[in-house]
Formats: sequence, structure tokens, C-alpha cells
Amino acid sequence: MYIGSIKITKREAITSFVIIFILLFIGFFISNTIADKVADSNAAYYTAVKINEDPTQFEYGMRTNIGNALVYGELSAVDAVSMENILNDYLYIEKVYERYTMHTRTVTHTDSKGRTYTTVETYYTWDYCGNEEETASKVNFLGQEFSSNKFNLGWSSTLPLNEKTISKDLLKIADGSYCYPDGTWASTGDIRYHYNVIPKTNKGSIFVRLADENINSIDGKKISLLKGTPSEIIQEKQDSENTSVIAFWIFWGILIIVAVALYVAQENNWLEPIRKKKYR
Repeated sequence: MYIGSIKITKREAITSFVIIFILLFIGFFISNTIADKVADSNAAYYTAVKINEDPTQFEYGMRTNIGNALVYGELSAVDAVSMENILNDYLYIEKVYERYTMHTRTVTHTDSKGRTYTTVETYYTWDYCGNEEETASKVNFLGQEFSSNKFNLGWSSTLPLNEKTISKDLLKIADGSYCYPDGTWASTGDIRYHYNVIPKTNKGSIFVRLADENINSIDGKKISLLKGTPSEIIQEKQDSENTSVIAFWIFWGILIIVAVALYVAQENNWLEPIRKKKYR
């Protein structure tokens, strides 16, 4: 039997099936392990109490130590913050400065005769050189106030600069998402800056432990605001289990094909002289 230009003997075919069977057996064991680990990590979400925009149930859960809960609602700044020349208030605002900086690098070249030589090139980049930030000290979630320090606020986005977000004076030096006080035609040492913000109201879910009339992180980290309702988050977790297993089997299937192909090719390499001698 031939596959392409490779001849497959009965012995090679049987051995190939054995290899496939063994690798499939190992694959099923590994895929089950992966599925179990993902399911275990998601179990806390599945068993958590689901609260969907219900302030009464949320308050009751904190008061009665209800335990793990996946709660959907609006997170808003109690004492929203702003900066000079910024027209609106935010939960968080950061002003990031960048300096136009000259750099040099050594570049290796090869000439037409194959000889190498180096040159020093100069290039310029905008490099981070500092920031200012303001954060609301308190936030409200489903009618309850908490310190903003409890929450992970690392999901800001760049503020678009237009007549609705910044003053007319600042708009004069704005270009795109940046302000250029030294002009857009940059020289070494010039400064530009942009703003990162979190709106003062945001909707999402928090995965927390409700106890002692408070919310507490489950994993010891700051509380994150998750996109979606509890049912949507649970669906994503369930999908992640299937995705992990599917990704593994794609990888494992390719590995099986490569292993069998290498085996058959190797067998052909050392058996071919014997075959030629036998049938000469």
C-alpha cells in the first residue's frame, strides 16, 4: 500500500494503528484532566448566589453572611473627580506625560561582497516621563458605599479630545488623543500628554464574598468589575471548558499525524535498501 510516494507495509500499518491507539488513549486522559481543572476553577462561579440588580437581596446577603455571590449592578463614583480643563467628572482620571527623546542604535549591514559593517543610527520616540492621577475615594454599588481601594481600577481607556470633553483652550493644542503644548512639530525634549479615564458610572458584575455587612475579595486580589450579567458570565465559563478541550484535541491530532508520518518515513528510510535487494 502506498501513501503518496511512501510505501506502507502490513507491519508498518499495524504499528501505526498501535501508535494512534496509544496516543488517543493518552489524549483522552489529558483532555479529561484539562476539563476537570477548568471545571474546578469555575465551580465557585457555578455555586455562587446570583444577584441581578437587586439592592435588597444584595444588602440582605451582606447582613446574613450569604457567602460567595456573583452580583450585577451599577458601580458609580460617590465623589467623582476631574482635572483642570476637563469638562466632565470621572471615577478615575490620569494625565500621562511623554517626552520626545533621541536614541541611537548600532545596525549591522552586509555589502555586495558579503562583508559586514556597522553604522550608528539615530531615531526618536515618545517616552513615558510621568503622570498625575485622581481617583474617587468612595463608590456606590447597588445602593451600598465602599472604599474605591477595594476595586481594581486598571481598566481605563483613553479620553477622546473634543468640545464635549475638554475646554476650548485645551482644544487649541489637541491633535488626535494628545495635547501638544510645544506644538505638533516635535523637537527633542518636547512634551505631550493624554488622559486615561474611567466613567463615573459603569455596569457589570462583581464576584465577591458577602459577609460582615461588607464585600470581600475571594482570591485576595482587588475586586474586578466583570462584563456581563451573572448568566452571561456563567455561559462564558462553560464555553471556556469546551474551548480548552477543543484546542487540546486540535494540537493532539496534529501531534498524532506527525508522529505516525515520522515513524513511517523512518521505516521507509532504513527498509528501502533491504526491499531493493530482496526484489532485485
